[in-house]
Amino acid sequence: MQKSHKDTKSTTEKRPRTRASEKKIRRLLESITDMIFETDIDGNVTYTNKMTLRTLGYTQRNLHRINILDSIAPDEIDMMKSSMNKLINAQHIAVEPALEDYTFLRADGSKIPLTTHLNSILDDTGQVVGFRGILFNINNRQFYNADLQMSKERLRFIFDAISDGIIITDLEGKVVEVNNATLQKAGYTRKQEIIGQNAFEFIAQKDQQRFQQDILDTIAKRDVQDRVEYTLWAVDGKKFDAEISAALLRDSEGNPTGFIGVIRDVTSRKKIETNLKSSQERLQTIVENAPDAIFIYDNEGNIIYGNRKAEELTGYSKIEFMGKNVFDIGIVTEEYVPLVLERLKHFRGIPSGPQEVELINKAGRRIFIEVTVFPIAKPGISEVVGIARDITERKRMENELDQYRHHLETLIEQRTIELASTKEKLQKEINNLRKIGKSSPYPNKTQDL
Repeated sequence: MQKSHKDTKSTTEKRPRTRASEKKIRRLLESITDMIFETDIDGNVTYTNKMTLRTLGYTQRNLHRINILDSIAPDEIDMMKSSMNKLINAQHIAVEPALEDYTFLRADGSKIPLTTHLNSILDDTGQVVGFRGILFNINNRQFYNADLQMSKERLRFIFDAISDGIIITDLEGKVVEVNNATLQKAGYTRKQEIIGQNAFEFIAQKDQQRFQQDILDTIAKRDVQDRVEYTLWAVDGKKFDAEISAALLRDSEGNPTGFIGVIRDVTSRKKIETNLKSSQERLQTIVENAPDAIFIYDNEGNIIYGNRKAEELTGYSKIEFMGKNVFDIGIVTEEYVPLVLERLKHFRGIPSGPQEVELINKAGRRIFIEVTVFPIAKPGISEVVGIARDITERKRMENELDQYRHHLETLIEQRTIELASTKEKLQKEINNLRKIGKSSPYPNKTQDL
């Protein structure tokens, strides 16, 4: 008993809200410029908005006394009945309301052609209890049709102007439409030459099985096949590489009806990719076999790459030093660590060097290198190429040369001192001889001598 009281109370509370909601809907319908009417399941008019009354010349009172079937031309009544029955029979199935043209009778007996958009009204249980119709002036519809035709023409222009090939087929692969780019790529001049052919015939033999499987997967997964490469045939027998993106086409009920494919000729791109790959391989060969050690590292000293000479110089294999920090490996001597840290910290992204640095290789041998650095231009990434030349032998020879030069300078200095001393002694002897000559009792004889 209490439960019944609660249900009654809940229903009573909902009614004012429902009435208020209905009033808002009615006010909205009255403000719409299209004609709207509602009937019960037998077609008796239960509501019309002001635009309907004004167009048909009825008042609210006298229009609600008639059946909607009495307001259309007699020869069109069966068509209206058929539409109403379809909506009743399809009450549990989603049906897309159709647009149908009827001749409506005004209150003064004159006729007006109107397009009707009829739909069903359902109660809370999903049962059809009536119908709702929206009426359009056919003249306006003709305007819409003209606008639609113009839109179709624009779409056709865009369809044919797209540089990628577009092909539409049925589920069996038979071509039903193509754009101009497809004709050009396939070597045809008229669409009639390609429409009706099977799209599979344009796939090279080596790719046909894979193409068929990809199409089956697209159907099964109801997915889009995005940019898959195939080799295609042109009408002149030439082959070209293409990327195909394909998607299912569906009808209004979601059932597959065919495919639409976008074909992009990638022959030029593949050629560029091949040339680029060859260039990269050549560059890799040059770098790997360069006479100098080449490193790539970031601004924190993490080694990203090193060539064969880098392996020889450090004594470490690529596996051992790639991904490691130069300071963690310990190949920079303690005396040069502050210098290297400073250079990394203040690297300005411009080439610098050469700079001498001392390393310790894996075997513990000290090596002098001369490093020149260049930045690598990558958006948001700071990487540096370091070219290191082993100058250990040069430094040794320079040291030996310095020692030899110093030795020569010492010898020259000693020899200069000796010569100076000898010169001084000779000068003294000459001076003594001169003195003896002046004091001799036989000047003539001395002179003769």
